[in-house]
Amino acid sequence: MNESTITPNTVSTTGNENETRPALFHYTAGWEKIVAILTTKVICKEFKFYEGQATAAWLSANPVWENSVMKVKGGLPKYAEKLGAFRIKVKGDLPLLTWNDFVEKSGERKKICRSLEMIGRKQGANPAEWYCSLDHIPVNGDTVESVGIFHDGKWEDLSVEEFKKKYSREFSSVAVLPVPHDRIFKLLKKGYRISPFFEDVLKGIVKSGRSESFMMIRIGNIIHCIFPND
Repeated sequence: MNESTITPNTVSTTGNENETRPALFHYTAGWEKIVAILTTKVICKEFKFYEGQATAAWLSANPVWENSVMKVKGGLPKYAEKLGAFRIKVKGDLPLLTWNDFVEKSGERKKICRSLEMIGRKQGANPAEWYCSLDHIPVNGDTVESVGIFHDGKWEDLSVEEFKKKYSREFSSVAVLPVPHDRIFKLLKKGYRISPFFEDVLKGIVKSGRSESFMMIRIGNIIHCIFPND
């Protein structure tokens, strides 16, 4: 993507509060994933696949699509038609790392970073457009500007509430099922996974020794947690 098409806005960044940064989006695919994000109100860090992995919640400065997300051949229109393509535009004052910052500061092995960069470029992505948070990103009025869906050859961006209202039928078609506490271990044995955010919540409870009041839900094969005050 030609960088001249990226619309800049002034935001604070890690290490430089006056740096100019482009508009940033979290791209994802499938109704289950966008429903999970808007229901739990969290853009999760990625799942950890190996010991010592530096996980992050990833964003892109590409204003059309992030090709490293692509799992279907035929470009964005085909992708959207087959799976559903979504984006969440974040507001400008989130503390984030550029890709180069991530390589230098996250603790991830340089060999793995270069491999990820090579794979991304082969997919048509540009690492210069990659940004990330080393923590989960909350989804609320302070952090999220809009939610977008790609259809009819263009992006339609709406506020979170407008999006949920307009696409309530699609939202309701996704099963959001309560998970009783006595069922979680049975589900895990069957191959269900705990979301990275929920996993960190559980680790925090163990570390602090304090109890937390939350409800467990299942969307697809992922177990999430939501808090009563959210």
